[in-house]
Amino acid sequence: MRRVRQTEIDISLKRILTELDAIREVVNFYHRKRRQKIERKQAVLTKTSEIQQQLMKILKLNEKEYRILG
Repeated sequence: MRRVRQTEIDISLKRILTELDAIREVVNFYHRKRRQKIERKQAVLTKTSEIQQQLMKILKLNEKEYRILG
């Protein structure tokens, strides 16, 4: 909450939790091709709002690069 307040985003704690709760991660698994030892997988996030993107950046939740669905 302190980090969010320092960035001048004026929203309540309840709204922060609601926004973060709405973010979903989807992991797609692909079948192995011949001679591949491991399954391929891809992590993507559902479409996020501008507020969600700001919160993820402030809280450093987007350190892992994701693709966005939607």
